[in-house]
Amino acid sequence: MRSPVLPQKSSVLRFLFLGCSLFLLFFSPCPRNRVSAFSLSDAVANCDRHEACSLRSPVAARFVCSRPLRSRPLTWTTRTRFPSSFLFLSPQTSFVRWDSAPKSAFVCMQGSSLLLRFPPRNASNRALRPAKPFALFHRTSCAFFSTHTCCSSAFLSLRNYCSTARNFHVSDSRRFSSSSASAPSGKPRNFRDTNGSSLSPRVQPTFAEKPSLKMATEERNGTACCGPAVGEHWEMPTKEGKLLTGLMVNNSMAGGKVEFVPQKGNRVCWYGCGPTVYDASHMGHARTYVTFDVIRRIMSDYLNYDVTMCMNITDIDDKIIKRSTEQGVDFLTLARHWEKEFFNDMTALNVRLPTVVTRVSEYIPEVVALIERIVKNGYGYESQGSVYFDTQTFRKNEKHVYGRMEPTSVSDEARVLEGEGELGLTSSEKRHPCDFALWKKAKEGEPSWDSPWGKGRPGWHIECSAMADSILPFPLDIHSGGIDLRFPHHDNELAQSEAANDRPQWVNYFLHSGHLHIHGAKMSKSLKNFITIKECLSRFTARQIRLLCLMNRWDSFMNYSPDGETMQQAVDVDRAFDNFFALVKAKLRDATPVSDYAQKWTSDDFALNETLRATKEQVHKAILDNFSTPEALVALQHLMSAANTYLNQKTGEDVKAPLVKEVAKYIFHMLKIFGVVEDDEDNMAYVKSKGSSAAAEEVDGLVQCLGAFREIVRTSASHGMRVVNQDLKRVAASPVGSEVSPSEEEGKGDLLASLSETMRSLLQACDDVRDRKLPELGILLQDRPDGTFVFKRVSKEELQRAKELKEEEERKRRVQREEQQRAAAELQAKKERERQVPAADYFRVLHAELYATFDDQGVPLTLKTGEPVSKTQRQKMLKQMEKHQRVHEQWLASQGHP
Repeated sequence: MRSPVLPQKSSVLRFLFLGCSLFLLFFSPCPRNRVSAFSLSDAVANCDRHEACSLRSPVAARFVCSRPLRSRPLTWTTRTRFPSSFLFLSPQTSFVRWDSAPKSAFVCMQGSSLLLRFPPRNASNRALRPAKPFALFHRTSCAFFSTHTCCSSAFLSLRNYCSTARNFHVSDSRRFSSSSASAPSGKPRNFRDTNGSSLSPRVQPTFAEKPSLKMATEERNGTACCGPAVGEHWEMPTKEGKLLTGLMVNNSMAGGKVEFVPQKGNRVCWYGCGPTVYDASHMGHARTYVTFDVIRRIMSDYLNYDVTMCMNITDIDDKIIKRSTEQGVDFLTLARHWEKEFFNDMTALNVRLPTVVTRVSEYIPEVVALIERIVKNGYGYESQGSVYFDTQTFRKNEKHVYGRMEPTSVSDEARVLEGEGELGLTSSEKRHPCDFALWKKAKEGEPSWDSPWGKGRPGWHIECSAMADSILPFPLDIHSGGIDLRFPHHDNELAQSEAANDRPQWVNYFLHSGHLHIHGAKMSKSLKNFITIKECLSRFTARQIRLLCLMNRWDSFMNYSPDGETMQQAVDVDRAFDNFFALVKAKLRDATPVSDYAQKWTSDDFALNETLRATKEQVHKAILDNFSTPEALVALQHLMSAANTYLNQKTGEDVKAPLVKEVAKYIFHMLKIFGVVEDDEDNMAYVKSKGSSAAAEEVDGLVQCLGAFREIVRTSASHGMRVVNQDLKRVAASPVGSEVSPSEEEGKGDLLASLSETMRSLLQACDDVRDRKLPELGILLQDRPDGTFVFKRVSKEELQRAKELKEEEERKRRVQREEQQRAAAELQAKKERERQVPAADYFRVLHAELYATFDDQGVPLTLKTGEPVSKTQRQKMLKQMEKHQRVHEQWLASQGHP
């Protein structure tokens, strides 16, 4: 709003005029039933800065617009209900909440701004403070928009509703769904909440004209700097003839969780972005590839999809060229070395190989052919020997959308240039700053290949599009990668593939794994928190790393700290599963045959069986809910805890072996699906052992025999030790009588001492078998509190780690014990020195820092501050001196003084 010209009079009039203007601007009343006709599309689509909401005053929130509204009208009912707390969005800050917000507000226009005006009452009680996000904006599709996504996405979701002249309202905490895909002209769209009840007409917008795709396209490709809302143009595949499991996945193409529907039957065509091989694989790679390995195993082994997975190896890249130049080696030699190291790390992490592995260097002809198709369709152009993708031409086509998954970053030149690589070309060759390279003109010293445009090499984004297009059909069922690749890499991949085929929606489901944080900060070499997979595996097992991934949602960030609480939880969970299967195998070995004892179930058996059935339901529900492995893992741990309680309360003939085996096999089966274990369910070897199963059974039998023998010796020796100790105490306590000569008494003592030493040697031998002999054979034997034992077969590496851990714990206990002994010795020495001080010197020597003067008896007269000692204090001091006098006299007596 342009300020009017003020008369050149007194400054008082100027301030009065300004104050009245501000008052009218912010506090002008809005009639309850006022209806404004305006174009919401221009009110939001023409924003220069994407500020979702900014506060104009304590009672107003505005959407900032860069130019006046145009003519296309949208009739809006002005009064809208709000919850008790209203949530505002701003990309510059976190989510903030306006507490004590009124229950209603007016939607009105002021100049070129859309205002949400609240009644001014109780304005002093409103305050902004951080708050947890909750549902705010309603999406046009059946999927719900939630503010857990980025603020800018929330704004673009709002912008989308305006640009397509569709429903937009600020809702309360209820969820809403649209009853139809489009609204008839001139009629209000009927909104319903999730329980089917209609909303009040006061929140029903009405349309002055029916929205069209042309209207939305005009707004999207006009002066707006970014694309439509995430998920606006996503279409779910048809469900006829498909394997439908009820699986819901967080799909970046749709902007939220949607049902998974394969393109054809039960077949799933999956393309995953592989590594750029120029350095050692790090924990960020582990996070991504272990995560998608878990999802792939669930889809193939649990949900019975026929998964074909293709993963690329980027062996032509600016980073590879730069590193090979620095080291003076051929770029392919460098790439092959680190590719081999990468697959070695994946094998160590128990990550399955993809069905198809593609290398960029082997698909240059396919890359050139794809670029030619893009240029032929009018979406690419040649410039000074390089070829660029024409983003503006692509955006103007009604069939296509640029920036599907991260529309707010489309105009971010810094991120666009980041996607061009360290050796990227200058933007002067481009028609538009957002255009990106499909083919890069060769520079001196760089690898190059022939093409219709001369010598050059592929751009980064075109590589994945060409390899996926060569192996998998259009469209892909799944495309996966880290969240950091979403823009520009994945959005540019979508644009390229859709332009080459001149068809929309190249990918049906885009899965993005969350970031990895090290000690709470994003992993970065500059922060010196870069941790390789090999470094991590030197301290933790592959099972523990995978359990850490399972304990975190696959699409959320994961924090890794070697000494942190989360990693320790993963280690504890791993140890708990290991101990559980060892206990089950021991109990099943000791269990009586089914035919020998009654098998009628007790209440404990029914309870364990009910827990098993409930766990299966919980795990299945968690898996279908966006692969929620944390919830599934918690359910398995609960079942394991119930089974442990059952086994610890039962003896051999009370254990229902079939039930226990079914529980253990189910837990093992799910851990196998998650990739934690690899052995057969019948064997249930939590730690994979080497050699054939027959040889393993023979070794197990040998260990069982040896353990049973050791148990007998250990029990007998322990009992003998108790008897010998009792006899020794009795002999020591009884006087030497006339009935037993001193020589006989001495001989009996020698015999008992010899027996005691023999028992001690037997126990030491048993401990030596447990602690040294068996571990050298890869067997860990553990004594249980009830006198029985369990054993596990473990690798030498795990035994070494367990040994080091035990030694570290013993070292800590020894240091703590020595510290306690030292403190006790110092305390005893201090007490000994105090005992030597005569009572007359008690306060002078031991409390000299508190008192200044003393009388002839040594009783303090004044404090250090100069204050005199009171009579009450003097009486207490005299009592202290009397008590110390007794202590001093005892010391004198101990020293032989009278």
